[in-house]
Amino acid sequence: MKHILIMLLAVFALFSCNEGWDQYYNSTTEDAEISPLTLYEYFEGEAGYSQFFTLLKEYDVADQLARDQELTVWAVRDDHYDISVVGSIEHNLVAQYHVNNLMLKKSDFKSGLRIPMLNGIYLTLTVEGDQAFVNNTRVISSKRFKNGVVYEIESVLKPLTNMLDYIILLDDSY
Repeated sequence: MKHILIMLLAVFALFSCNEGWDQYYNSTTEDAEISPLTLYEYFEGEAGYSQFFTLLKEYDVADQLARDQELTVWAVRDDHYDISVVGSIEHNLVAQYHVNNLMLKKSDFKSGLRIPMLNGIYLTLTVEGDQAFVNNTRVISSKRFKNGVVYEIESVLKPLTNMLDYIILLDDSY
């Protein structure tokens, strides 16, 4: 009796996996054409993101973009790039705040969705009609690549600081 039950469970498990699995895990960003380039190769050859890519290279985040893992990059074009908006926040935290270890498709966007970035700080997505925002910064466009997706955004993202980070950033007069 025990063997029959185990056999039935094994048969059920084999037939419970269907093409829905493949459809979910192998889907692309809204039928977008996938570039054969890696994220690193794209930013290396795209002059419009030179300041943003320099920031990523300076703080060793750019190397992540060549990995064989799907990533999401929230990128700022040079004409919108203004690092002064982050104030006294360390630029390595800013660089890490623009990349996360998951490929996020537009179909996954939901208001209130919180996404952990490479620096461990979360950003929040907001969807209003057909517009999407990350921490109140509008998402302009997206491009799909061999190892992830790039979302062009309007401005540099300012990581939210917790109390410990705030204390560490205080100068010696405190």
